[in-house]
Amino acid sequence: MTEKKRVHECNQRMILLYGVGKERDEARHQLKKITKDILKILNKKSTTEMGVGDEGQKARKTKQEAFPTLETVFTKLQQLSYFDQHQVTSQISSNVLEQITSFASGTSYHLPLAHHIQLIFDLMEPALNINGLIDFAIQLLNELSVVEAELLLKSSSLAGSYTTGLCVCIVAVLRRYHACLILNSEQTAQVFEGLCGVVKHVVNPSECSSPERCILAYLYDLYVSCSHLRSKFGDLFSSACSKVKQTIYSNVQPSNSNLLWDPEFMLDFIENPSAHSINYSMLGKILSDNAANRYSFVCNALMNVCMGHQDAGRINDIANLCAELTACCTVLSSEWLGVVKALCCSSNHVWGFNDLLCSVDVSSIDLSFHDSLATFIAILIARQCFSLEDVVQHVALPSLLAAACGDPDAEPGARMTCRLLLHLFRTPQVCLFPQGTGKLFPGIRSSCDRHLLAAAHNSIEVGAVFAVLKAILMLGDAEIGSNNVNSLKSEEFHMRGLLDELNEDEIWGSSHTLKSCGKAVSIETASLSEYARYVLRTICQQEWVGEHCLKEPERLCTDKDLILDPVLSNKQAQKLLQLICYPHGIKECTEGDNPQRQHIKRILQNLDQWTLRQSWLELQLMIKQCMKEPGSGSVAEMNSLLDNIAKATIEVFQQSADLNNNSSNSGIGLFNPNSVGNADTSNTRQNGKKTFLSSSERRGVWLVAPLIAKLPTSVQGRVLKAAGEELEKGQHLGSSSKKERDRQKQKSMSLLSQQPFLSLVLTCLKGQDEQREGLLTSLQNQVNQILSNWREERYQDDVKARQMMHEALQLRLNLVGGMFDTVQRSTQWTTDWALLLLQIITSGTVDMQTNNELFTTVLDMLGVLINGTLASDLSNASQGGPEENKRAYMNLVKKLKKELGDKRSESIDKVRQLLPLPKQTCDIITCEPMGSLIDTKGNKIAGFDSIDKKQGLQVSTKQKVSPWDLFEGHKNPAPLSWAWFGTVRVDRKVIKYEEQQHLLLYHTHTKPKPRSYYLEPLPLPPEEEEEEPTTPVSQEPERKSGELSDQGKHATDDEKKTKGRKRKSKSSSRADEQALIKEVNGGGQKDGGFLSNRAQCGSRLDPTGSFVPTNTKQALSNMLQRRSGTMMQPPSIHAITPQQQLLQMKLLQQEQQQQRLLRQQAQSRSLQQVCPNP
Repeated sequence: MTEKKRVHECNQRMILLYGVGKERDEARHQLKKITKDILKILNKKSTTEMGVGDEGQKARKTKQEAFPTLETVFTKLQQLSYFDQHQVTSQISSNVLEQITSFASGTSYHLPLAHHIQLIFDLMEPALNINGLIDFAIQLLNELSVVEAELLLKSSSLAGSYTTGLCVCIVAVLRRYHACLILNSEQTAQVFEGLCGVVKHVVNPSECSSPERCILAYLYDLYVSCSHLRSKFGDLFSSACSKVKQTIYSNVQPSNSNLLWDPEFMLDFIENPSAHSINYSMLGKILSDNAANRYSFVCNALMNVCMGHQDAGRINDIANLCAELTACCTVLSSEWLGVVKALCCSSNHVWGFNDLLCSVDVSSIDLSFHDSLATFIAILIARQCFSLEDVVQHVALPSLLAAACGDPDAEPGARMTCRLLLHLFRTPQVCLFPQGTGKLFPGIRSSCDRHLLAAAHNSIEVGAVFAVLKAILMLGDAEIGSNNVNSLKSEEFHMRGLLDELNEDEIWGSSHTLKSCGKAVSIETASLSEYARYVLRTICQQEWVGEHCLKEPERLCTDKDLILDPVLSNKQAQKLLQLICYPHGIKECTEGDNPQRQHIKRILQNLDQWTLRQSWLELQLMIKQCMKEPGSGSVAEMNSLLDNIAKATIEVFQQSADLNNNSSNSGIGLFNPNSVGNADTSNTRQNGKKTFLSSSERRGVWLVAPLIAKLPTSVQGRVLKAAGEELEKGQHLGSSSKKERDRQKQKSMSLLSQQPFLSLVLTCLKGQDEQREGLLTSLQNQVNQILSNWREERYQDDVKARQMMHEALQLRLNLVGGMFDTVQRSTQWTTDWALLLLQIITSGTVDMQTNNELFTTVLDMLGVLINGTLASDLSNASQGGPEENKRAYMNLVKKLKKELGDKRSESIDKVRQLLPLPKQTCDIITCEPMGSLIDTKGNKIAGFDSIDKKQGLQVSTKQKVSPWDLFEGHKNPAPLSWAWFGTVRVDRKVIKYEEQQHLLLYHTHTKPKPRSYYLEPLPLPPEEEEEEPTTPVSQEPERKSGELSDQGKHATDDEKKTKGRKRKSKSSSRADEQALIKEVNGGGQKDGGFLSNRAQCGSRLDPTGSFVPTNTKQALSNMLQRRSGTMMQPPSIHAITPQQQLLQMKLLQQEQQQQRLLRQQAQSRSLQQVCPNP
């Protein structure tokens, strides 16, 4: 969006929100005031670049004014809407970017501090302006190479450090929002190219600055994770990629140095790192060349961290100094790891650094240095000095396991290790203004380092996370240490989150307290086991830990290095998984005599779409634990677990049914949020949002079926078996007895009528072929029992019992419908269920009046069974071909007809429509010749005495014939036989009159015309009307006179005249032909021209009649057709006698002769005109 359009949109929004007046001006003024205050803070300490030769030029000093504090401005900014926050941060970022652009172009000498740019990043993050933040970072990257060139041109002292320091802030932000960045491949390519431009001067990754080391590490991660970068920048970065991997991502082994310690080595730099202008490359070379110097530097640095005043800024400065030197001297990585191991495993004196251990008392009661040490190590990890996995492998695990195994001397080191892990695994806390609060904050000062530490969390392997959690869990269960306070019980431990009871000051302050059994317990006096449990709970409550552990749930239950580690008992593994899945605690039901069933019931009751994966993991872990050790004991344990899962599933549905009944009976509607008073806290929130759902849906019973479907098939089979048993309990439901047994059965019927239960059974049926036969038999018996109860009139007087019976029947029919493929594969099953469905209708159990919906279901199922018998892909009879299918179909229809009998009702009439139409036959009396006999073969022959008797036919037999076969006429042989009537088929010869009649049927007859039609003159063509000659001879003198008058003209005119004469001769010949036709049609002018006029007018008045002939040949052919009778003639006044016909033939011959003579004369004249005499 352009700037002009953006301003217009902001103005329109202001008018829409505040109108035009004072309120809009105040809101606009507030935004301008906040933007101005932030810019004042950012521009207060901007760097001023001066040339080397201009020593007399001084930096411009600004007048001291009362600047607002950053905390106040940040609070005001957060109170704005997100749109206004985006607007403010966009203006600030544009201002800073303009300063950098001006410096890069050489028009300005001022550069914003990297710390201030980092502050802008921190302001944009709470405003959720992530897209703008990434765009701003990319724009800065594009300018850094030009800025570095300008600094080198001006020989500035900031050359080589300013751009890399600003770039590491950009890298930290991009690492924080790496998932958003890689969605746009174009932006990712721009970032990669810009970062390569910043570190292009680095030749050896082992000799660079700390920011350059972080940049190279991020380039490596981008290059490895994005294939489009490898294809685009493979030539540029492929060689550097291997070097970075060998230098930064190599495994670091801890050092156990014990060399000569120099207490004064680099002590000035360590005590006040910011007061010196340090040449890191020179110091790095000194440390690389001498191992004693490295040992002395590491010991002095750790002594200042552990024994100093624990100033947060000083700890951060020392950590930054050590990170810079480690980037120049990579050997220091193993030294740092070794000294941390020596402190955490102080009970074992083989890890070196004895001089440090003599000065720092790890077992001291004062544990205040733990936080300082944790901050120091966290910054080193964030700056890629060593990885978090190295700390876990070489430091944390040996220290925790030594204490868990019962070594009392290892307890102080284990306590410090727990504190280090709590700090390292905890998501870094944001602190924008540590100076303004006036409180000590022993944490990471820079948000850049916090983002880099969070990136280290994302890159750690899930195995390392589980290793830490398992070690702390074992330490917490070891019950090491004792005090006057009762230790935490395991049940109480996972019921509540101790972290939620502590505020920020209690967590990070010097007086840390735990709360156990309602009493405050100090960290210094709490037992190690209690503290370990607290640390474990706190680590599991970190969001990234849960996401990391649950990212691959299948691997979690298959990899023996994770939760199925043999070092953990089954109870410990389940407890650890609960901590990961439910970090803020979940209430466990302890009622009942079977804790395992109650635990499974709790899992199923707390199902929702967000906890489905966690519930599956808990059940899958219990199943895998039973399969770890094969044997008779494990088999019995597995059977017990399967039974508990099945019974707990049924109990969940029973409770859901009770909840539905209680809600409906008490008159509480679905829209009352108090209808489910016993729901969990997680469900209460859903009830408030979705009050229109039924209680079963709110309790998540619909998710039980998908959960069971993801478990092994053995679980599904056991659940299906338990469901079948529950179905059999309700087969005598609705009886007239009022005993408690019948009431329980009616309660069971209400349970079984739930649709979620139907979904569960149908889901379990998939792949359980061995269970289908038994379930079908059970369902058949139950339906038969319902029919028996109906025939005994047990449902007649109780309307509610009848309604419950229909619900139970609906459920059972739905279950049968889910197994219809099994029913249709067997002819016997098809017949049994078809008869049973028919009996449901014929007995009146279900009809159209009482339950039309259920009646439609039964009718549809019956129709599918009847028609499916003929389908070749549904019946086993198809193996014998279509004939077997038809035979099975006819047998089924015969049985159904027998069952129907003569019963009549509206519902039964609907059933009869499914059966084939009955064949109605008629009786035909057949005949035979008189005196016919039957021979030994059964054939009829004429008797010997029939010759003298009278001839004729006698009645023989009576045959049944289907009228439908007579109507169709497709049956072969025909249903009626000629022999029945003593006849023989003889082909009749068609006479000529019938043939003529047949032809006349397709002949087009003209309509009768009035007499006036025949009295009108004959129409002539247009050419004949223009030049109508009187006679052919009369035109000859005209042609001769024309030839004499045109002899003196040009040859072109002769040609034109020749063409004209040809045209005239042609029209003359046409006129002669017309005259001849008139003579022929008129009979030599004997009829007064009546026939001639009639022939002439035919074409003009009758559009359907014959057209006017244009030549003599056509006229003669028309006349001959009329005489032969093949062409319709108009009705004549007088009949034509044979004498007249003879006369007409003679006239026709004369006309033909005259026509030949006229043609010869016309040809001779044309030759004379073309070739005149000389």
